[in-house]
Amino acid sequence: MRIAGLNRRLGKPGGAEESMRTLFENLAEDHRTVMFGHANRELGRDGMVTRRVFTADLDLHPIVRLPAAYLEFYLRFRRDLEQFRPSLIFAQHELALLGARQEAPQVLFLRDESLLHSEASEHGTGRAVCAAQRRLFAKIIYGSDLLVANSKHTAKKYAQQWNVAPKVVYPFVRVSEFEVKPIGEKILHVTPTIQKGIDVTLDVADRRPNEEFLVVGQEPRKSVRERIRSSPNVEYRGYVDDMQDVYRETKLLLMPSRWEEPFGRVPLESGISGIPVLCSGSGGLVEAVGDEDLIVGSNDPAAYVQAIESVLADYETYAERVRRNAVAKSAPKQITKLKDIVKRQLDVEL
Repeated sequence: MRIAGLNRRLGKPGGAEESMRTLFENLAEDHRTVMFGHANRELGRDGMVTRRVFTADLDLHPIVRLPAAYLEFYLRFRRDLEQFRPSLIFAQHELALLGARQEAPQVLFLRDESLLHSEASEHGTGRAVCAAQRRLFAKIIYGSDLLVANSKHTAKKYAQQWNVAPKVVYPFVRVSEFEVKPIGEKILHVTPTIQKGIDVTLDVADRRPNEEFLVVGQEPRKSVRERIRSSPNVEYRGYVDDMQDVYRETKLLLMPSRWEEPFGRVPLESGISGIPVLCSGSGGLVEAVGDEDLIVGSNDPAAYVQAIESVLADYETYAERVRRNAVAKSAPKQITKLKDIVKRQLDVEL
């Protein structure tokens, strides 16, 4: 079977792109697959992976979030996709507009809120742009044959706005690639932004002076950098390519996120090594963590300190629970679930 993938990026991927790539590595074992997407001119190692796993990659400009850009992408990809003649299309984000115009059935992955229009934008100078964008999103949503959300939380958002009923399949995380033995003694925070609750983590660090804290991810704004520098038990390491190295130093992870996370890969990545994640439970994090005892109901640092003490007091029990959660939601099991859904809904055997 010829299977096409419509992906936002083919270079260094984010979580959504990594999930699609994991799926296509599996599908390529039994089918002819091509991934269409955006790539810069210096793909490096990721480009080699893309060329090896997928038949083609394309060199296009980065995404511009204006309706006119969708037409450009549509025209530039259309000929290549039609020449490939896919029997099935998997798509996510804006490029799904192209797949929605093809004869082959399209499975649309709903990874985030990028295909939800904002009611708040309907008034003001952007009204016409928002209206055009809303029409395009409708073509993508209603032009797809099967909608698959990455969490119940995401599915509910799309159900409310578009009156659709997405199936739920968690992101495809190859948890075995992140497994480490032994683990370390530090408390980890990934992505030092206020939305991700870095201020809460730093407050917790102040209250746990005998614990070592490690922060990784994009460079934070000045006030956060200064706060980290003034904290003797907090180390900021910047962006990290290989999270295995980080997990080797980690015993516990904090995710006091204020943002409504669509899902959350980190609890699965760390969980396979028995590293518990204490989180806010915002958005899809509840599903990712899969354990109510690891949900902290308040952004009060004192609540996180108390939760840390509880987990450390019965660490092996929590470690085993998060391992089981990671295995249950691992890529092989989720891909099998997706294939079953495609068979039932589209009568297509993968």
